[in-house]
Amino acid sequence: MSENATSKLPVILVNDPKWRRKLLIAVVLLLTVGFCFLFLLKFQGQVVSTKAIADGMIYTISPEVSATLLDLQVREGSVVEKGAVVAHLNLSNLNRQRQVAEQEVQALRPPDMAEVAQRLKGAEAAELNAVDRVAHARHEEELRKQQLDNWVMAKAQAELRLRGLANQSPTSSTYQKLKADVEATQKHVEQARDAFERASRARAALNQELQRVRYEIQEAKRLASRNRYSNYQMQPVHNVQESIRTSDGALTAPVSGTVLTISAYPGQMVRKGDPIVLIMPKTQGQNEMWINAWFSLDVGKKLSPGTVCQVKKLSSGTVVTGRIDSVLQPAKLPKERDAALNKQNEQDGLLHVPAKIMLDSTGDIVPGDAVECSIKSSLFGI
Repeated sequence: MSENATSKLPVILVNDPKWRRKLLIAVVLLLTVGFCFLFLLKFQGQVVSTKAIADGMIYTISPEVSATLLDLQVREGSVVEKGAVVAHLNLSNLNRQRQVAEQEVQALRPPDMAEVAQRLKGAEAAELNAVDRVAHARHEEELRKQQLDNWVMAKAQAELRLRGLANQSPTSSTYQKLKADVEATQKHVEQARDAFERASRARAALNQELQRVRYEIQEAKRLASRNRYSNYQMQPVHNVQESIRTSDGALTAPVSGTVLTISAYPGQMVRKGDPIVLIMPKTQGQNEMWINAWFSLDVGKKLSPGTVCQVKKLSSGTVVTGRIDSVLQPAKLPKERDAALNKQNEQDGLLHVPAKIMLDSTGDIVPGDAVECSIKSSLFGI
């Protein structure tokens, strides 16, 4: 083949319709493969959370003191305004304790001169009364002692007379009469001894009472002397009502909103700090609503703060946009209300990656709603 023929060959191939068609098909195929490859790289699919629950700012109503719940003014789902009464507590026992505290405070308050004088006057009157009672008790004790001595002497004389008849027959009437006299005097001795011991104990008790009264007199005189020669200024006593700060039994709503849960019933004893009513605020701000989502381990490793995700409410289908705020360490799924699901999760023993997702808008999603979080993925990652 000559040199001129060789140079004309590409022109002939290009001008050949068959070759042009083949070339066009090859270009189209290359473009199609390229577009498909780019589509697979950019739009591979999406990943979905294993479990997701809406969460948010929930306000609790709890008693400041332990008491019995008297009544409830709301039900689950009720709409309440801020400051509205939702329940009442029985604070009768607290009021009794408050009275005891007031008495203790009054007892600790230092007395003034008038009280000291009145206390001293009462103690001196009590001393005179105690002295008079002690004198009567001593007189009674001496009488009982004299009676005991008389009966002891009478018993001794009866025994001597009985011994003088030792030569007579025990069956004689004189012997039997003297023996009965000895037994009778023995009973009188025992009775007199019991009466004397009671009188002695009464006199000893009155002596102790007299000593106590005299000690109170000395204390009153000491207080009077201290208050007279010192510049002591008595501090005002604060009202116990101010020191024991608590409600009057009415529990009120801290915010306007909807009652989500009531965890107590009338007649139940509720402890201090235990939540009785949960209230969801009427409006949820941007930072007051979030999603707690759990992803599988392979997906969780690719998650990072700022990743955009779509949040879908399962009951209504509402879809809102959110962004991952934080990613936590792998953990087991939280407990479910369904015991069968809890058992299944325990048997699986799989770990999931928890993530907190902040919402750009809330829609009709409220705390406690079950949602689904989906994130677009590609071959390059999430």
